[in-house]
Amino acid sequence: MNKKMKKILTPIFLPCIKATGLIEKKEIVSLTNLEKIRLKFHLSMCNACSAYQNQSKIINKTIQSWFVNHKKINHTPSKVRKARILEIIENI
Repeated sequence: MNKKMKKILTPIFLPCIKATGLIEKKEIVSLTNLEKIRLKFHLSMCNACSAYQNQSKIINKTIQSWFVNHKKINHTPSKVRKARILEIIENI
């Protein structure tokens, strides 16, 4: 890739580790418009992350369903827990 093209794509392109972080982040809070664009662009080119997103959706729905059906604990994270999860994702 030439330098000019790299300079243009660097702000847009996400490495897989950041893309998977955004996939998990959007389960907790809304992504910014830039994050949505960057993730959509990445997913359009990366089959592995697309598969990860599909698997993540299935896992999250299954876990939520299990907690609802078994009424064991409140499955909604507290504001403090959400903030901690987001902090971890941002530092990936």
